[in-house]
Amino acid sequence: MYPHNYTSQYYLVSRSPFGVRIIGGIPSGLPQLPSGLPQLPSGLPQLPSGLPQLPSGLPQLPSGLPQLPSGLPQLPSGLPDGTLGKPPYGLPGGGSTGIDWPDGATLPDWPDGATLPDWPDGATLPDWPDTSTVLEQLSGNPTLPGWSINLPINVKDESPSDIVIYSPADTSPVDPENVIIACISGRAGAGEDSGITQIRNSLRAALAPLGVKPENIFKRSWNHNQDENPFGAPWLEDLNNEIEQRSKKPSYLAIIGHSYGGWAACKLSRITTKTPDFVGLIDPVFGSTNRFTPGDTPRSGLTINWYQNNGITIIDPCIGALVTPCPPPTNGISCGNTAVPAIKRHVSYQRDWNGKLIKKPCFNPIPELGISIVKAPLQTSHVNIDDNAWIHRQIFEQINSDLRIRISSG
Repeated sequence: MYPHNYTSQYYLVSRSPFGVRIIGGIPSGLPQLPSGLPQLPSGLPQLPSGLPQLPSGLPQLPSGLPQLPSGLPQLPSGLPDGTLGKPPYGLPGGGSTGIDWPDGATLPDWPDGATLPDWPDGATLPDWPDTSTVLEQLSGNPTLPGWSINLPINVKDESPSDIVIYSPADTSPVDPENVIIACISGRAGAGEDSGITQIRNSLRAALAPLGVKPENIFKRSWNHNQDENPFGAPWLEDLNNEIEQRSKKPSYLAIIGHSYGGWAACKLSRITTKTPDFVGLIDPVFGSTNRFTPGDTPRSGLTINWYQNNGITIIDPCIGALVTPCPPPTNGISCGNTAVPAIKRHVSYQRDWNGKLIKKPCFNPIPELGISIVKAPLQTSHVNIDDNAWIHRQIFEQINSDLRIRISSG
């Protein structure tokens, strides 16, 4: 038997080619014997008067093929992209049907006379995991036989009350029109869909009621001319010029950076005319080897480092194996550095502005198994941490608190 899984059904094929033997005839005339030879004895048996006929009808295939048992458990609908698990509990390959089906692919040629095999009495598909298992009620890292899943079910949402706000080191009055906030993107993060762009936009909207000019909250690449060069260095002159174009004497200065942008934020803080009031680092990476040196130490009233150690990327939150882990730093590929002198905030999961977990559906409901919709929290990685709106919220709350205290004091 050859099990083939083309969609969400199993097909069993037995190749039993049916052969037909054709009986040949004898020629109607025999060659004559040469004259003058001794005659054959008379009374020899005669050749048959008629050639044998071919069979009048080929054997027919059975009129009714054996039926597959009714009521077999169905495979789950709406399978996630990627490998659900190992057979027999999942479908091999990728894609929503379990395998990538090549263009123009067809079922194998059916042999002449082939039939489905006799289905043994009581035969069933491989045993399905215990139908009483409901994934949403499991804790820790539940696994089922043949599955590779990692569903952190017990992770809880957070709320604004969980945000820690620090008193400003400098309490001198602030002129809202001279508030400058620099948002620095890392390698390949200069696009308008980057997390640093989202931070800039969020701060512009949230701080506008205080009179902060939107144009004074800007985004810039860590190195505008060599944005994707892992061996480059932050272009400090360009970044400082962006600040001074907006104000020669900022009354409040905040610098925020992700990855190589975090490296740039640390170095920039050391050369600005005004000591930054706040430096926010998001998984900072210090060059191709991610080696922090004393010359990278940020100068500021307050520095916070939001970091993660899940991995470079999270391919699928439903399958823990599909993670690109934090490698030894090489060519700028690294997770954030925690050696920076700063308040450290470890981040494990992606959250929205209100601290609610961002979740991805992993399985559609499977009524036969008693399973409802299962969702897994989206884990944070180096690539997506700057998209984390909960970090954006914490940055806003700190800056907003600083400004409210110092604007009112003026």
